Amino acid sequence: MVASRSRLPWIALVLAGSVVVAGACGSDQDPVVGSSEPTTTRAAAGSSTTGSAAEGFDLTEVAAAASTPGLLASVEATQAGGVDRVTFEFEGDVPGYRVGYVDRPIVEDGSGEEITVDGDAVLAVRFEPAAGFDLTGEGRQVYRGPTRLDLATRVVVDVVRTGDFEAVLQWAVGVDTKAPFRVRRDTSPGRIIVEVQVPGG
Repeated sequence: MVASRSRLPWIALVLAGSVVVAGACGSDQDPVVGSSEPTTTRAAAGSSTTGSAAEGFDLTEVAAAASTPGLLASVEATQAGGVDRVTFEFEGDVPGYRVGYVDRPIVEDGSGEEITVDGDAVLAVRFEPAAGFDLTGEGRQVYRGPTRLDLATRVVVDVVRTGDFEAVLQWAVGVDTKAPFRVRRDTSPGRIIVEVQVPGG
């Protein structure tokens, strides 16, 4: 269930220009989304990369900022060649994002309740500004999929939503080993694709 939006005038904030564009994906600088803590980041891979275990895979956090809000439409986990992919597709524009390994416990944004995520390691995926519910007009539920996916992947063993609260949308990707990953950004359609190397794949 989507958390209360009573404190969420985020569309208005975005339109008023209160969200700062920290940089463009793939630029010489690595922008960071939604954190005041220093962190090591790297640029996301281009959309022209292949699904093989090739360039761009690392254990380092990936982040990019955006001022345009994203509305999540679907989430899908697939396996191709030597990678497992988790694809987040948005209506229209792609929001800012941050993807990196985090320590447990994993807690739900808003409630603070602990969420179980299978696997030996957890990739946290954070989108901002983003939501699965469109607050414009009379409001509309955009994301109608499950909050935990059924999977047929190899290294990715769990994909679960951990928050949709105050213009921050968060998912956790559980992996059975802390494998290198990369992030691809497509603009048509708007997608963020998290690819995790399958060991020996």
